[in-house]
Amino acid sequence: MRIRAAAVGVVLLAGLATGCSAGDEAAPAKSPKSPSASPSLSKAEVTQQCIDAVAAQTGEDEGKPQECESLSDSEYLEANFKGVQQHNKAGQDELQRQIEEARESAAAN
Repeated sequence: MRIRAAAVGVVLLAGLATGCSAGDEAAPAKSPKSPSASPSLSKAEVTQQCIDAVAAQTGEDEGKPQECESLSDSEYLEANFKGVQQHNKAGQDELQRQIEEARESAAAN
């Protein structure tokens, strides 16, 4: 998990450096790449789906989830960061649950 967090940090820094060096030239319009991004979904709903997809990843380098394909690079980086946080929180909650379960089991004996 530390590798994933470090990778996210490197990608965020690279994104910031690239964003700062961009000139005033207009960027070409991006068309949605993913058929899963339905036009009926709001940007917030698409972003939340991306966050949930990142959080569901196992930690292996699974690449960019399909739910994130319609997001810009900066939107994806933010969603990725939030997804990793969500994944970490779920892991912490599970660990706390197991600690409490072990504590109760030890107290019963």
